[in-house]
Amino acid sequence: MVERCYDQSGVHPGLMGDQGHLDKPCTSGGGEPYEWGRSLWRLAIDAAWFGDNASLPENASGSSKHYTGKTRIQAKMDNIQDFYTNFYKNNPPETNANRFSTICDRLGTDGTVTNCDSAYGHNSYTVNLAMCPYVTLFNDGNATTKDVRREALEESVSTTVQNDHYFQESLGVYSMLFLSGNFPDPMMVPGN
Repeated sequence: MVERCYDQSGVHPGLMGDQGHLDKPCTSGGGEPYEWGRSLWRLAIDAAWFGDNASLPENASGSSKHYTGKTRIQAKMDNIQDFYTNFYKNNPPETNANRFSTICDRLGTDGTVTNCDSAYGHNSYTVNLAMCPYVTLFNDGNATTKDVRREALEESVSTTVQNDHYFQESLGVYSMLFLSGNFPDPMMVPGN
């Protein structure tokens, strides 16, 4: 389904459409990343836990039909990382602020931001879900450096601490557990 998203108009390749269905999984709409943000989070967890398992179809060598030489999961993680790593170029942060400090809940599936209330819209359910792909072994052709990953973690921590709403805090805590390596893969839990 993710590979089919690249053929959908109005959806940036690093993002996911929020009004899709089986035939057109990434139809654009809404402009609020609550659903598609969680899709990116789920994909990041899958990539972190299973991204090096070559027996899975999404990890088969050269399996991406849209990105030559990449697996399907690698193509998606690289696209997500590329989008968010460079987001600040069109959405400049304050001086000395983190490159991720302008990510906002008014981010549309085409990659544009409109009517962002930075006091409310820069929150843990938007920022943290976007930062989870930085945990994976993929690095966007070496463009995702240790410094970029550090900034991603720092922004996740700061947005989680600043929030005071249940939904924001819960997704912030889940993503912080994942980003810190403390969100367990249930398939790795030893049996009794």
